[in-house]
Amino acid sequence: MERLSAFDLTNLAVEAPDTPMHVGVVAVLEGRSFLEPTGRLKLAEIQERIHDGLRAAPKLRKVVYRPGPLAGRPLWVDDPALRIEHHVA
Repeated sequence: MERLSAFDLTNLAVEAPDTPMHVGVVAVLEGRSFLEPTGRLKLAEIQERIHDGLRAAPKLRKVVYRPGPLAGRPLWVDDPALRIEHHVA
Protein backbone atom coordinates (compact mmCIF):
# COMPACT_ATOMS: atom_id res chain seq x y z
CA MET A 1 0.00 0.00 0.00
CA GLU A 2 1.15 3.49 -0.77
CA ARG A 3 0.27 6.67 1.10
CA LEU A 4 -0.77 9.70 -0.92
CA SER A 5 2.05 12.12 -1.62
CA ALA A 6 2.05 15.73 -0.48
CA PHE A 7 1.15 16.68 -4.07
CA ASP A 8 -1.83 14.27 -4.06
CA LEU A 9 -3.01 15.63 -0.72
CA THR A 10 -2.75 19.21 -1.98
CA ASN A 11 -4.89 18.37 -5.01
CA LEU A 12 -7.52 16.78 -2.78
CA ALA A 13 -7.51 19.73 -0.39
CA VAL A 14 -8.06 22.38 -3.07
CA GLU A 15 -10.49 20.46 -5.31
CA ALA A 16 -14.03 21.80 -5.23
CA PRO A 17 -16.95 21.90 -7.69
CA ASP A 18 -15.63 25.19 -9.10
CA THR A 19 -11.96 24.07 -8.96
CA PRO A 20 -11.62 20.57 -10.43
CA MET A 21 -8.11 19.15 -10.07
CA HIS A 22 -8.57 15.94 -12.06
CA VAL A 23 -6.89 15.32 -15.39
CA GLY A 24 -8.42 14.10 -18.63
CA VAL A 25 -6.89 12.99 -21.90
CA VAL A 26 -8.07 13.33 -25.47
CA ALA A 27 -6.19 11.62 -28.26
CA VAL A 28 -6.64 11.86 -32.01
CA LEU A 29 -5.82 8.55 -33.64
CA GLU A 30 -5.91 7.12 -37.12
CA GLY A 31 -9.02 5.11 -36.46
CA ARG A 32 -9.61 2.64 -39.30
CA SER A 33 -8.27 -0.24 -37.20
CA PHE A 34 -10.87 0.62 -34.52
CA LEU A 35 -13.80 0.16 -36.90
CA GLU A 36 -15.81 -2.83 -38.11
CA PRO A 37 -16.14 -3.16 -41.90
CA THR A 38 -19.60 -1.59 -41.44
CA GLY A 39 -18.02 1.53 -39.90
CA ARG A 40 -19.21 0.71 -36.37
CA LEU A 41 -16.70 1.30 -33.55
CA LYS A 42 -15.18 -1.87 -32.01
CA LEU A 43 -15.90 -0.55 -28.51
CA ALA A 44 -15.78 -3.91 -26.70
CA GLU A 45 -12.38 -4.71 -28.25
CA ILE A 46 -11.04 -1.26 -27.34
CA GLN A 47 -12.26 -1.64 -23.75
CA GLU A 48 -10.68 -5.10 -23.50
CA ARG A 49 -7.32 -3.92 -24.84
CA ILE A 50 -7.24 -0.94 -22.44
CA HIS A 51 -8.27 -3.16 -19.51
CA ASP A 52 -5.51 -5.65 -20.37
CA GLY A 53 -3.01 -2.77 -20.57
CA LEU A 54 -3.82 -1.70 -17.01
CA ARG A 55 -1.54 -4.47 -15.74
CA ALA A 56 1.38 -2.39 -17.01
CA ALA A 57 0.04 0.81 -15.39
CA PRO A 58 -1.08 -0.14 -11.86
CA LYS A 59 -1.55 3.49 -10.73
CA LEU A 60 -4.46 3.79 -13.15
CA ARG A 61 -6.34 1.08 -11.19
CA LYS A 62 -6.09 2.91 -7.85
CA VAL A 63 -8.59 4.86 -5.76
CA VAL A 64 -8.16 6.88 -2.58
CA TYR A 65 -8.93 5.09 0.68
CA ARG A 66 -9.27 7.20 3.82
CA PRO A 67 -8.43 4.96 6.82
CA GLY A 68 -10.15 7.14 9.41
CA PRO A 69 -9.15 9.41 12.29
CA LEU A 70 -5.68 8.88 13.74
CA ALA A 71 -4.90 6.13 11.18
CA GLY A 72 -2.55 8.18 9.02
CA ARG A 73 -2.78 9.78 5.61
CA PRO A 74 -5.07 8.38 2.90
CA LEU A 75 -3.83 5.41 0.87
CA TRP A 76 -3.87 4.43 -2.79
CA VAL A 77 -5.59 1.01 -3.07
CA ASP A 78 -6.72 -1.12 -6.01
CA ASP A 79 -10.29 -0.27 -7.01
CA PRO A 80 -12.29 -3.44 -6.24
CA ALA A 81 -15.17 -2.16 -8.38
CA LEU A 82 -13.16 -1.10 -11.45
CA ARG A 83 -15.31 -1.34 -14.58
CA ILE A 84 -13.51 -0.17 -17.71
CA GLU A 85 -16.83 0.55 -19.40
CA HIS A 86 -17.39 3.36 -16.88
CA HIS A 87 -14.27 5.08 -18.24
CA VAL A 88 -14.20 4.09 -21.92
CA ALA A 89 -17.59 4.48 -23.55
